[in-house]
Order: sequence, then structure tokens, then C-alpha cells
Amino acid sequence: MADQATVTFQYDPREDRLFLLLGPAEPPRVVSMTRRMTHRLAATLAGALERVNRPAQRAPADLRDEVVRMTHQGAVAQAVRSESPWTVDAAARTGAASALVTRVDVHVRGGGFTLELFSEEGGLASISSSAAEMHQILQVLLSFAEQADWNLGVAVPWLTERRPGAPGQPAGLPQ
Repeated sequence: MADQATVTFQYDPREDRLFLLLGPAEPPRVVSMTRRMTHRLAATLAGALERVNRPAQRAPADLRDEVVRMTHQGAVAQAVRSESPWTVDAAARTGAASALVTRVDVHVRGGGFTLELFSEEGGLASISSSAAEMHQILQVLLSFAEQADWNLGVAVPWLTERRPGAPGQPAGLPQ
């Protein structure tokens, strides 16, 4: 399973799938994820990001979600400033066949994360990144899920901003 340096996302409404273009190969390797797999990945990644957040672990219980929320918003803001490869929307796919992701394993190693993508046939790719980059990937997943009207409903309090009188909205998304 090759380690990927870049991941570019694209939603295809005709296939109702999220496509990940994995680089640096030319053309990039293409894998696709269903709504169900995207939900599983987003929920697992959100849980892992919450568990490894040291400042949140040290904070009083009633403030932990706020600490993780601030970390998430900071990572998303950093991606916007740096034009992170995780947040770039792909141009049209070049008609390349895609492998369907049927399993994603999330590993926390040291200060970083590794996502391993699998199909029915075996390993597809490995994506290693920092916690900040995984926050960015999570936000991209949530943004594309919203664009697709998938209503993932990832039940993690810190992903919903609290504003008096306003319904919850995924953190970091424009209003």
C-alpha cells in the first residue's frame, strides 16, 4: 500500500459518490467512497481527533468540546491561509476507473495519523498526516457531504458551533 502525498476531493452527483484523487502519480489514483463509508470515516476521525487533543484532556469536562472546537477551527483556518492540498476541489476526473473504498482504518501514531484505505481486493492507499491536517480532511469530508445533501449527522458536539438562537452548523463552514 503506497503512502500518498496529496489527496484531492471531488463529489460526483451522477454517481452520488465522493472521489479521492491520490497523488503524486500522474494521472492520480482514483478511489470512491459512498455516503455510508464517508459517515463512518468522519465519525471515526472526529472521535480520534477528540481523544488525542491534549489541551482538551487537561481542560475541565464542561469545556472540552470548546477546546476541541477551537483546535478544529484553527486547523481549518490554517488550511484556508496555506491552500492545503486537502481542500482543493479537483477538476473533472479524467474518466479513470475508481476503486470503491469498503474499509478505512484510522491509526494514531505518535503525533500523527494514518488513514489506510481498503477495497474488497485489499489495500488501496495510506495517508499519513498531522492532527491539524486530519482536522482539515474531516472538514473537507463534511463540506462535500453537505454539498451532496447527505446529512451525515456525525454526533460530535464540537463539530457544531453554538450561537444563541441559531441552529447548529458544522464548525468552520461559512454561513
